[in-house]
Amino acid sequence: MDTSKLRLGEAIAAASAVALFVVMFFGWYGIEVPKGVQGEASRGLTEVTASAWEAFDFLDAVLLLVLVVALAPAVLSVVRRTPALPVAASVFTAALGIIATLLVALRILDQPGPNELVGVELGAFLGLLAAAGIAAGGWLSLRDEGAAVGDPVEAHVPTRPAPPAEAAHPPPAP
Repeated sequence: MDTSKLRLGEAIAAASAVALFVVMFFGWYGIEVPKGVQGEASRGLTEVTASAWEAFDFLDAVLLLVLVVALAPAVLSVVRRTPALPVAASVFTAALGIIATLLVALRILDQPGPNELVGVELGAFLGLLAAAGIAAGGWLSLRDEGAAVGDPVEAHVPTRPAPPAEAAHPPPAP
């Protein structure tokens, strides 16, 4: 294992993927439920939270796919003998990171259940930051590769040096 081949973008995406996996076990949504009414001492509210694994139908599977894709380039860069992976791995990481960020942001704005009863917890915001970290890591990995979106194609085409200039004196006449 050679960690010197790991680019900064790949490291950021991998660290964000690990963070997203951990954060998915935190409470993302909370709801306050009335306690039992057996006496004055037991009256009040208790908060019940739900993690990303519990609250989502398919988004948790999408986030799991995104974090696996984000981890793959870093793991493969460390264990492979070649210096770097192709640009395609960075493109997939950046694209899926952007999609995950948008999906998590959407679920923060429109949480599961009635919005007036369900509150967004800290885990959802940390998940948003981790998904954004995956997108940023993929983007930085693209920049390290030198193939960022919006760069002109001519910037990546190698050029040959100009031929030497002809002599300033005309050739002698025969």
